Amino acid sequence: MARKITLGALTLSWHDRNGQWRKSIGFKPDKSGWRRVPAEFYFGSEEAGAFMAAQQKLVEWQAVCDAWESTKGSAALLFPQMDTSLPFWLPAPEETLAEAEHGVQNILARQPGNVTIEEAQKRYVAALRERLGLMGAKGLKQSTFNGVVDNLSGALASADDSGRRHLAPGKFVHTIQHGDVGAVINHLYRKGGLAERTALNYARGLQAFLDWMDNQPDLRFHKSKGMDGLFKLGKPETSPRVPTFEEVRKVYAACRSDAERLYVLLGINCGMYEADIAALTPAELVTHHRAACMWWRRAKTSHQNTFQTLHWLFPETLALIGKVRAPANEHGRLLLSTTGWPILHLRDGYRYKLISRLFPEVIESAGLKGRGLSFKSLRKFGAHEIRGQTKFDKDDMARKYLGQKIKGALRDYVLDDFDDLTEQLKGFRQRLIAKKVFPAGN
Repeated sequence: MARKITLGALTLSWHDRNGQWRKSIGFKPDKSGWRRVPAEFYFGSEEAGAFMAAQQKLVEWQAVCDAWESTKGSAALLFPQMDTSLPFWLPAPEETLAEAEHGVQNILARQPGNVTIEEAQKRYVAALRERLGLMGAKGLKQSTFNGVVDNLSGALASADDSGRRHLAPGKFVHTIQHGDVGAVINHLYRKGGLAERTALNYARGLQAFLDWMDNQPDLRFHKSKGMDGLFKLGKPETSPRVPTFEEVRKVYAACRSDAERLYVLLGINCGMYEADIAALTPAELVTHHRAACMWWRRAKTSHQNTFQTLHWLFPETLALIGKVRAPANEHGRLLLSTTGWPILHLRDGYRYKLISRLFPEVIESAGLKGRGLSFKSLRKFGAHEIRGQTKFDKDDMARKYLGQKIKGALRDYVLDDFDDLTEQLKGFRQRLIAKKVFPAGN
């Protein structure tokens, strides 16, 4: 029996022990997950039969052509006017070859090993989308769907050049090795310059994707022993690092516009998250004791907080609000993007987050990439300074600054409850100016 059959650039070899035809499709990880060994795709009787039939078709066609070539020379001598081209009932050679090779390519396309990470990601997202609106455990909310998709995309896109080679879009899923996943996880946790919570969310998104692929038989991806453990190694601390005055000064200096400078000051002055800034309305900008203040309610925990908190505004913060604030708009927001959209909004099924997009660029320009800083770090910085320098109860001052209820309080805040915090914020501003974080305004 022939040990090899060939069709164009495609070759099958016979495996005696398995009794099957096989084709090499590159390499795969061994059981340890660390070594690469040759990977073959074994054809069943149907696939091998189709391949051999296509090859036989070409052999038969070539035999007819050879026979015609051997006779047409002598026929041309006897009948010079005779048309010695191939008879009309024989297909053109290129058509026959293309037809046969197309049939075999269709067979090979069914190989699980030919699925790339990019294609698997599309199928994963499509599978998640089918669960939107379903009830029960299989159901998926739109917000959850957006989060899962964002986390996976972030995990695959945020790696450095070395990391991208490990999980490149065109890489076959059956070639993903233990070391590939480990390199990307190491990058997310230690080298990517991501906020710790973001890195953890990205890692969870990648792990869910790998779990899904492991349960898809046609993908032929199998998690190696210990791969799940990679997501536990180097797990970041839950509490982010508090930046120094010098780091905050560099961040403020790296801002490229009044809007970016305002976002930074709102994070420091009022302890606001991106969602809080995006939700601000003109009515929340008030005057109390003849001073400009923000009387606002936290957006991040609006389902828990039924109360508002007051923050005296640095003159520098107020001046930037005057420069950046949006005109009256249908969204009812104090601040909008340059395109007229809210800073944080849903559009066409996607979440647009302006500050989350801009702030990493500011961090990089400040030379602080990889230091574990995020926009949320500004809030931590402010709370740390307010708590550490107060003559009042430290925990009470920190909770007021963070927009949280003082423990044991039985009523909502009123404006006069924040006179002590206003005193602390004025002292905080003087320290920021003394440390040259920003120049003093009017």
